[in-house]
Amino acid sequence: MFLRTLALLAVVGLTVTAFAQNQNQNQNQQNQAQARADDTKLDGTYIATSGEREGKAITEDQLKGVTFRFDGEKLTITDRTGKEIHKCTHTVDTSAKPWKITMKMTDSANQEKTAVGLIEKTGDTVKFVYPLAGGETPTEFKTKEKQEMYVLKKQP
Repeated sequence: MFLRTLALLAVVGLTVTAFAQNQNQNQNQQNQAQARADDTKLDGTYIATSGEREGKAITEDQLKGVTFRFDGEKLTITDRTGKEIHKCTHTVDTSAKPWKITMKMTDSANQEKTAVGLIEKTGDTVKFVYPLAGGETPTEFKTKEKQEMYVLKKQP
């Protein structure tokens, strides 16, 4: 009888240990999945730290105060005075490498225009290249005629 009880306790102990290990493994997988999901989120306000237009650097003075605000599927770009330069809705295809961003302009000057660009997020830094009106869809993080690119830093 003693041996049966001891054997039963050993089995219960192993089962509890295995269950706890499985729970830890599941929690680790959930944490990793959440970290990957957070890495794809763009929400927040970003300041332009550098840029390029049609193969030429955008000057520091031109970049000063330019912000990009991602809010869900909305993107608003403002100048140094806070005036909205562009507004659009966007979707990001994170399965593409590099990611593809499709923007549908919603501001009155460009309404109904759609642009497809590339976007890359590393930590709090975003690199973003897109075509200007009449420009080709970019294939790399380098600009050609009628293309614009920014490197953005997320604000706390």
